[in-house]
Amino acid sequence: MGREQQLPEMGRWLVVVVMMVAVGMVAWVLGWPGVITAVDINQHRLNKPLPGINRAEGYSQTFRPRRDGMYQIDLLAVRYEDVAQAELGSLFIQLTNEAGEVVAEWDVATGGIGHNEPYTLQFEPQVDSGGQQYRLQMVGNGYNPITFWGYTVDVHAGGAFEPAEGELTDLAEMRFSTTYQLLPRTAVAEIVGPVGRYGFGWLLLGLFLLGPGVAWLVWFVPGSWRWPWLVWVGMGVALGMGTWPIVWGWVTLVNGRFGPTSLWGLTIIWWLVGGAGFYWHKRKKGDDEGGVRRQKLGGVGGLLLLILVIGLMGRLVAVRDLVAPPWVDSSRHAFMTQITMDTGQMITDYEPYWEAERLPYHYGFHTIAASWFLMQGDELEPEALLYLGQLLNGLVGLMVFSGAWLLTRQKWVGLLAAFWVSIPYFFPAYYATWGRFTQLSGMMILPLLMGVTWQVGLGARQRRQGGVLLMGVLATGLFLIHMRVFIFYLPWAGLVALLAGWRRWKPLLLAGGLTVLLSGPRLWILWRWTTPSRWTRPTISNYHEFPTGYLSVGWEQWFWGLVAVVVVYVVYLAVRRPRRATLPLAVLLWVVATLVAVSGRRVGLPETNLLNLSSLYISLFWPAALLLGIGGYAWGRWLGRQRWLWQVVGYGLVGGGVAIVGWYGWQQQGMIINPQTVLAEPADVAGWAWVDENLPAEAKVGVNGWQWLGNTWAVNDGGAWVLPLTGRMVSTPPVDYIYNRGLAEEVRAFNGEAVAVADWTEPTSIRLFHEYGITHLFVGSRGGLWDPADLIENPNVWLLWGEDGAFVFAVRYE
Repeated sequence: MGREQQLPEMGRWLVVVVMMVAVGMVAWVLGWPGVITAVDINQHRLNKPLPGINRAEGYSQTFRPRRDGMYQIDLLAVRYEDVAQAELGSLFIQLTNEAGEVVAEWDVATGGIGHNEPYTLQFEPQVDSGGQQYRLQMVGNGYNPITFWGYTVDVHAGGAFEPAEGELTDLAEMRFSTTYQLLPRTAVAEIVGPVGRYGFGWLLLGLFLLGPGVAWLVWFVPGSWRWPWLVWVGMGVALGMGTWPIVWGWVTLVNGRFGPTSLWGLTIIWWLVGGAGFYWHKRKKGDDEGGVRRQKLGGVGGLLLLILVIGLMGRLVAVRDLVAPPWVDSSRHAFMTQITMDTGQMITDYEPYWEAERLPYHYGFHTIAASWFLMQGDELEPEALLYLGQLLNGLVGLMVFSGAWLLTRQKWVGLLAAFWVSIPYFFPAYYATWGRFTQLSGMMILPLLMGVTWQVGLGARQRRQGGVLLMGVLATGLFLIHMRVFIFYLPWAGLVALLAGWRRWKPLLLAGGLTVLLSGPRLWILWRWTTPSRWTRPTISNYHEFPTGYLSVGWEQWFWGLVAVVVVYVVYLAVRRPRRATLPLAVLLWVVATLVAVSGRRVGLPETNLLNLSSLYISLFWPAALLLGIGGYAWGRWLGRQRWLWQVVGYGLVGGGVAIVGWYGWQQQGMIINPQTVLAEPADVAGWAWVDENLPAEAKVGVNGWQWLGNTWAVNDGGAWVLPLTGRMVSTPPVDYIYNRGLAEEVRAFNGEAVAVADWTEPTSIRLFHEYGITHLFVGSRGGLWDPADLIENPNVWLLWGEDGAFVFAVRYE
């Protein structure tokens, strides 16, 4: 087909950009996909109905939102069934701001409102609602059967319940919540703020991670100077993430210790070694080895950086309301990081809190986090750990791009793959809602390790230079950071070995031997602490169920539909052009083999609590994005051979699709945190500080527990962070207590007995605390087993501190 019948490259870009702008403008006008919203104030506690409302007896609630953009208030109704002619009931509600101006009014027919039915009040978003006090006033007619739930303890610092004039009541708050829309100016502040607070630390992290990678690449992989510069940076970061846990392990083996000075010194040495290697290669080997002939990314490099920035912005916005990483794993990682900082060694025990009878949990991420805090001279801060995780999450796109390029040598494949995982796809962004730092770190290494393994086994000779070293360092780092992801990698290594044939096994075997050698300290510990039966005996019910719930969130079904289309294309290639299908077919076989291996009894294989389908599913974003990148690149090549009219249509679809998927994806990123996993709330921060400053070091603090996974109990409010941040022992420590049998039995026994207590207002209920040596109680703002109102009524429990829904009590023994 003649070139005159095709669009020039500039014309293709013009079609894409014009369509993106057009679709974006239409979406903006139509209000699609919607605004980012979240709950601000959540006064969820209740224990008593508010007084009935009639014309003579109205009441009000004052409150102070934290966020601008408030547009909704939610209440919970109480219905009195003995009201005559209730069908005629009505309620007049008025919302006023701090200046006394009316924001909104509602005349509500209350006859059809049911008992315990949520009732929502919506109004125009208040652009300056943050920090301003509002008043919600209510007056009903004589037939009104509706009032609302309230609470007898002051749990909202920004306001209070105000009864009708002259009416006596012990109520302190309504049960209510407010919701806000994220305004553009607020979104900008939520992006700029963390960058300002942690930007220097992030740059330091980059220097820390890149130092070892630069040294390895310059001295042992001189051919890497021809790689695109972003691939080189991605590999450098992955090597650094792999190297530092190795170094910590070997230093610990000889009883050495890391501190700020030694970490800074070793980082500088890495960079000096790398700089010397660059100078030597530049001078002795000429420009070819010095990097002048590096492969160019052109506009793809700029697009990738733009994608990474947009993805990171979405991740920063997502955690705007959090004071600590969510869910159970987060406090565990903080605790392990703190111990690593205190000892200067890889974690081998939990002393002085308890002795670990075994400790099979991977430690690699915690050495990186501990190094980061130590080098800055900072104490561990939950918010800093949260944003460290989001930075790593944002870098996944770079690692996916680098791994895809190593596998395919096609920059557009890498760019498309990076786009999917950075902006629209649900994973890995959703890792933030679990605080899944370790698996996230492992998934950063996996794409590059797979790429290097492919080149060592099947690549041309010049592409295998230094591959054994890269494989050994990356594989060891992955093993130390996340054992489960390392196991997912093993079928890929086996598959590459089969495809390579026995004549190419030598470098693969050498890399495997190097991995075993570098992993020596950790392998020795695991050999002493574990037995095969611990890994092969399933003990957790429903642990191996397929996570079907993920398929109903976001646009997961559409995503996997696109992947299915690419799978059909790969099968077609395998039949018609098998040589071109080698890589994508290998990726499919790897996924299938791994899926079968973790399916357990469904396919007649043994099951283990080390692996399950859920852990695999949340890792499939990488091969899925890679396949979409391969499929998209193939479609682009086909489109480039068509006539200009079809190219206009095709590139128009590309532009429109990118605009829709990107717009919706970014909005999804901003709301990706599951509120059910948020344990720590702003009020808890002051509570942690109060405990740290006022409770004796030997205090043992009772915290709200719940049965989390199998027989393991965890904390379901801000009390989860008391031990990591204050060093005070608690009734339910971070879940690493399971590695001490005696402590595990004590935690299970205490929580089992605590749940069985029927009335915490009874003075005798504190006998349970006496039995387990508990001297104080911490009740977080989210709350759990213990209701603060009940504890306040107990004469043997003293309220020491309370603010905005978080409380600290002392237990009195007589």
